[in-house]
Amino acid sequence: MKSENNLKLRVLSVLGLLLIVLTGCPPPVDDNTTQPNTVTDSDGNVYKTVTIGIQVWMAENLRTTKLCPTGWHLPSDSEWGTMTTFLGGELAANLKIRESGVAHWPSPNTSTNSTGFSAVPGGCRDANGVFVDMIYYNYLWANTEYLNIPGFAMNRQIACENNCAQRATAYSKKSGFSVRCIKD
Repeated sequence: MKSENNLKLRVLSVLGLLLIVLTGCPPPVDDNTTQPNTVTDSDGNVYKTVTIGIQVWMAENLRTTKLCPTGWHLPSDSEWGTMTTFLGGELAANLKIRESGVAHWPSPNTSTNSTGFSAVPGGCRDANGVFVDMIYYNYLWANTEYLNIPGFAMNRQIACENNCAQRATAYSKKSGFSVRCIKD
């Protein structure tokens, strides 16, 4: 009787272990590293997001004239620099954040968009209200004033002509540039 009970106990133990091995245990959830793939603004617009290094960026331009969504902000010149440095400098960053193909950028476009940032050209509206560089550049605001001069701000220019995601300097805040928000 004792050996029969031992045999039953061993069989049940083996079956239990097999059940655990075959079904597996779910991995623990680490709430500190889980990022949503989208963010919604106050108008209900939904935006894709992408993680680049330790930063989480919108993968689309802001489509509202209001502020970045709660928990997000307009990136500083330094935050743009962090992304550019992480991606290997201005040239490498341009190729990794610019949309690939020729649907929006002129040919040839050697970009890979390996980050999923998906920058597309849109040019800008200058301080006089004139739209320029519509198919060659994507001008993106930074929240950093140029040399602390009120009314002028830094920006990033993503270009097809020189294949560079370059840091730009003084632009009047009356200009109209695209906005990509970054998570707080």
